[in-house]
Amino acid sequence: AKKFKKVAHTFPEALGNKWVISVDECDSCNEKFSVYEDALAKAVGPFLTLGGVKGKQGVRQTGRTKSSSRIRHGHEGGKRRISIRAQGGSVRLDPATGTTGAVIEVTGDKFMPVRAYKALCKMGLALMPYEELKNFKRLILFSLSSVQNGKKKTDKIFRPMIRIYIIILS
Repeated sequence: AKKFKKVAHTFPEALGNKWVISVDECDSCNEKFSVYEDALAKAVGPFLTLGGVKGKQGVRQTGRTKSSSRIRHGHEGGKRRISIRAQGGSVRLDPATGTTGAVIEVTGDKFMPVRAYKALCKMGLALMPYEELKNFKRLILFSLSSVQNGKKKTDKIFRPMIRIYIIILS
């Protein structure tokens, strides 16, 4: 018999969802999908950090503490504080407009794109009317199939590099 003791979120908590839940997702599927949802959170991690999106354990921090690039989100004196550490990048001053701009490159966390994609598929399936699910059997089987680390081309690990553009108005 399947167990339904865990709270299964339709959209990952890491994306800020606290209240949209699925009552028809068993505990073993919830465990499997949590791996996929983690990959999705890593795929969009820098944006979650910059936006201050609170997941299960607060605002996600992007990059490792001792890495050459990272993004941190916090609060200081009642105001949001974002700190970015990166090697490289550039700063430019536009004399015509008096604006200063910076381009900062930050390396994101490693993830498997196929797992992030499966998390998106699971969200779509969870929103679908029950009567329509019969038309998506292949997608359901794909979503439930296991991912073997590096055994298929689609199982490769990816580490994104994002560029953050900042314009400072004077």
